Amino acid sequence: MKSFCPSAIFDYLGGQMGDKTGEKLQMSKLKIKNLQKWMNF
Repeated sequence: MKSFCPSAIFDYLGGQMGDKTGEKLQMSKLKIKNLQKWMNF
């Protein structure tokens, strides 16, 4: 973190949270795909 102003920290945390939720969404999509594959068998 270059600057220690609240907005920068908030942006940083917001970015981190966004990445985490994005990862979770992708993981759930993969899980759903795998479940669908198993259901087809």
